[in-house]
Amino acid sequence: MLNKETIIISSNLSSSEKLKSNALFKLNTFNTRYMSTLELARYLLMRSGEVVDKEFIQNDLLAALLYKEVKNIPYYDKFSYNDVLGLLNSINDLRHYIVNDEEDEILNKLPTDKFIEKNDAIKKVYKLLLKTLEDNHLIDEIGIIREAYRLTKTFSDIDFVILSSDKIINQSLDMALISKAGGKDPRKINYNSQAKISSYTKAFSQTNEIEHILDYIYKHNIPFDQCLIAGAETKDYSTILSNYHDLLGFPLTIGVGKNVINTNPGKLFSLVNEFENSHFHTEYLKNIVYDISFNIDLLKQHLQINEDDFEEKNKSLSFPEVLSLDSVITTVGDLRLSFDKDINNQRVNSYRELLSRYQKDNIDVEATTRRIKELDYVIRFKDILNKGLPSFIETYSFNKDDVDNNALNKILKCLSFWKQCDVDYKDIIKVIFNQNVGSKLPEKGTLYFTSIDKASSSLRRHLFIVGLSSSNFPGDNKEDQNLLNRDYSPFGVDNASQRTIENNKNTFISLVKEASELGVDIHLSYAYYNSITLKAQNASSVIFDIYKDENGVDKTIKDLEEEFDKKDQDKYLKVDYFSTDLMSIANIGRTLKDNKLVNYEPYKEEDIKDVSLNKEISLSASSLVTYVECPYQFFLSKVLKLPQPEEIDIFNIIPPNDLGTLAHSLLEDLDKKTTSKEEFLKVASSRFMDYFTIHHNDNVPLINVNKAEFLEMMSNAYDLDDGAETILKEEDLYYKEPKSGLIIHGLPDKVIKGSKGYIAIDYKTGRKVKHKLDDIKSLIQCIVYCYILEKKKHFPMSGFIFRYLRSKTNISSDLPMMDYYKVLEDTLMEIKTSFTTGKFEENVKHCRDCYYKDICRRKK
Repeated sequence: MLNKETIIISSNLSSSEKLKSNALFKLNTFNTRYMSTLELARYLLMRSGEVVDKEFIQNDLLAALLYKEVKNIPYYDKFSYNDVLGLLNSINDLRHYIVNDEEDEILNKLPTDKFIEKNDAIKKVYKLLLKTLEDNHLIDEIGIIREAYRLTKTFSDIDFVILSSDKIINQSLDMALISKAGGKDPRKINYNSQAKISSYTKAFSQTNEIEHILDYIYKHNIPFDQCLIAGAETKDYSTILSNYHDLLGFPLTIGVGKNVINTNPGKLFSLVNEFENSHFHTEYLKNIVYDISFNIDLLKQHLQINEDDFEEKNKSLSFPEVLSLDSVITTVGDLRLSFDKDINNQRVNSYRELLSRYQKDNIDVEATTRRIKELDYVIRFKDILNKGLPSFIETYSFNKDDVDNNALNKILKCLSFWKQCDVDYKDIIKVIFNQNVGSKLPEKGTLYFTSIDKASSSLRRHLFIVGLSSSNFPGDNKEDQNLLNRDYSPFGVDNASQRTIENNKNTFISLVKEASELGVDIHLSYAYYNSITLKAQNASSVIFDIYKDENGVDKTIKDLEEEFDKKDQDKYLKVDYFSTDLMSIANIGRTLKDNKLVNYEPYKEEDIKDVSLNKEISLSASSLVTYVECPYQFFLSKVLKLPQPEEIDIFNIIPPNDLGTLAHSLLEDLDKKTTSKEEFLKVASSRFMDYFTIHHNDNVPLINVNKAEFLEMMSNAYDLDDGAETILKEEDLYYKEPKSGLIIHGLPDKVIKGSKGYIAIDYKTGRKVKHKLDDIKSLIQCIVYCYILEKKKHFPMSGFIFRYLRSKTNISSDLPMMDYYKVLEDTLMEIKTSFTTGKFEENVKHCRDCYYKDICRRKK
């Protein structure tokens, strides 16, 4: 029959790509199609005029529907969603081997002599599966195939073909459908040609395998779109290829997809997950909003943030109490707003009431004013979060391409299992992070990478098969924990656990034999050392099988190993580290490997002379403290401005800076003449608790412990206060010291009037007393305050006090102020000299608590 159609049934071939591949090798593709068994079943039903009026359901959703009921079976009460999905896949695998009377076969043939509880539980799950499908008017993949087998006709105009290497050949139900549709057993395709391998490569590591292939392609000037790399293991090799693609810029298409975490929606979901795990900590919210995976412009639009409006509102505010997107995010994070609508509304209402009270009572006026101006934006952000996690991910994921769109759809699908099927959220997180998305078909002009089982669909003139170590391929013989080998035996399946290994072997051999028949240039390689697990590896048995096929069945593994040690041959290659010239660093690597001396110019400190003398230098009192403690730390932090690593402590309910600010705020207006200690502590208690309306924390016991410590500290502060008249409250003052030409500035907590002049007060809320009267430089912070007050404000300064509130200790100056000023002026000249010479010396006495101790040049 001239128009007879050929349908080739395969479990892993892509029809469109396989037909293109066949055309490339000038094979006849007229009236030919490739189908999976499911695709065939649907096609046969359509050709037979039969309609299945049930909705098709995929296994992942079916597992979600079964999740709760399966866990109610005592045997499976500890199962996760992935466990339920695995159990469902096991049952469905068994169903492929039953042609008729499926329910009766499963319920009556599963062994009852051993593992009775396990098999009884499996029967219960199977009944649940059937009931769920029936009650919801659904049909799954096996159901579609079974319906097609029941209803299909015989088609004499179709030639049904299967690959003798495909796993379908062993599945009774699938074979029964194919045979019924064709009226006879299907024709089988066998690839019997002798393997023809261009090279075997024994590489040091996975990276060296890929380097060698790329080096080969470049040296032989092979067009990239004539090359196919097939991996026995795809995750590591796709990452290595992607890295080399970034370094070298060659055209590449990854056909195995990438982990969802490497897409924008996946990255965003990961950041949101960290935000949730941190109990919605501010810094983790900022990580979300400022990440490239997040659509920040859309957020600004939804918050109705207009930079001109911000500028107008900030005219009445002063630094640091200014309105910005960052301040809005900080407030949302401090309130610990989450994806819980009721909790969010309650916290924002409490916050609004507190601001009204603070405005009325003139408390923290500048901060309160800024917060009131900010409130509308915070409420809009709250409304965004109130829509829930799925909406947040869907709305603000910054999708760049189809891979991102695919990832977003998978994430939303998984989240729907959580929302609609009550699957445990922790299970859903694991499912999402295990997803691979964005498997691509070969793109024009690019090198293509895919898995061994998909490679036959996209055969090219040059085939490189990588990862053929025994640890990767063809796999391990592991029994299914749900259905053991003995459970499969009554259904005619012997040694069921060996099937995966045999399928992998058959697929590989079939690929090599088919490629050999087509005259493809074939290269096989493996890594003899796994650089990830740090373990030596042997070649896979399939390499030895092909080697024997080429060279005779009497060959041994020893013969193969000896081939790699022979000289003057180019078929058996050993590739060590730095063997190729692909990267320029290889020359350096070979030099180091051969222990050759490499000369280099050492770093010279004079190279950094005059680093900042081209502009005026302004130094805060705290900067001077850093310098006197360690000039090199000052250089790293204040000159080079290296960020100071700061670990986020989500269990610290009130940071030291906030505690100090709160204490200073209370002490700023303290007047012992009008306020009793009891009244002062009552206000302190109220303000301390107000902090947790603004910066929410659920740890009530820890709050109470910290509150008791805070009130004890404020009691000490009240006792330490001598009731002197306050002359100046917090004000940042600047002064240019004439000898050094350096500008210094500082913000004294309070200036009081003493018997002999004015006194600068600096409150310390830390537990450790760091200031010593016999170490004048340790006192430099207050010296700066006094110096500027005297020079700039013309205050007659008579001294200063470091007031330690926790230990109820005063460290009071005991020398004439001129002696202190002399030390300050000398220190400023030292700093100028350091800038001029570029020399900032280390002080090892302060290394223990230094932020930069791990990168410091000091000798350890």
